[in-house]
Amino acid sequence: MPASLWVTRILFAGLIAIEAASLVGFLHLQGEYNWFGGLILTALVAWAATEAAVHFTFREQPSRLPFYLPLLPVAAVYFDALGDFVRWYAQFTWYDRLTHFAGGVAVAGLLYTFFKSWMPRHNYPVDHAALAFVTVSVTALIGSLYEIEEYLEDYFRHIAMRLGDGPDTASDLLFNLLGAVLIVVLIMVSSKSPRLKNN
Repeated sequence: MPASLWVTRILFAGLIAIEAASLVGFLHLQGEYNWFGGLILTALVAWAATEAAVHFTFREQPSRLPFYLPLLPVAAVYFDALGDFVRWYAQFTWYDRLTHFAGGVAVAGLLYTFFKSWMPRHNYPVDHAALAFVTVSVTALIGSLYEIEEYLEDYFRHIAMRLGDGPDTASDLLFNLLGAVLIVVLIMVSSKSPRLKNN
C-alpha cells in the first residue's frame, strides 16, 4: 500500500482525535463553529470517501495509486480545521474561499480518478470531455449538499453559525466549482503528456 495513504490515515485519525477531545472538553481548543457538525463529521465523511475511492479504484493495483490523490482530501480538511482553530475565517475573507476551492479540488480529484477507472470495467468508453463534465457536475452537487447541510444544521439548532448570507453561499459554490475545474484540467493535461505520464 502506498505510503501516502498511510500518511493520510494518520493525519485524519489525529485530527479527528483532537477534535473529539475538544468536543468532550479534554482539550480546551475553541473552534469558531461547532465541533461535531462543522469539523468531526466533515473529517469522517472525507476520510470514508477517500478510503472508498481508493479501495474501489486501486484495490487490484495499489501501486498505481497517484501519491497525491489521498492527500488532497486530508489537506482540504486541515485547511478547514486550521481556519476554525485560529479564527482565520473571521479574520480573512479570502480564507473561506480558499477552503472551498481546496474542497472542490479534493472531491473532483477523487471523482475523476474513480470514474476513469470504473468506466472501462463496466464497458463504457472513456470519453474525457464527458468524464470532465460529470466530475465537475457531481462535485458541484456535493458542494450544494454541503451548503444545504449547513442550512439545516442552523435551522434545527436555532443558531446562525454555519450558513453565511446569500453572497457567502454563492461564493462558496463558485470557488468549489473553480477548484473542481482546475484539478480536472490539470489531470487531463498531465494524462496527455508523455513526459508526465512516464514520471
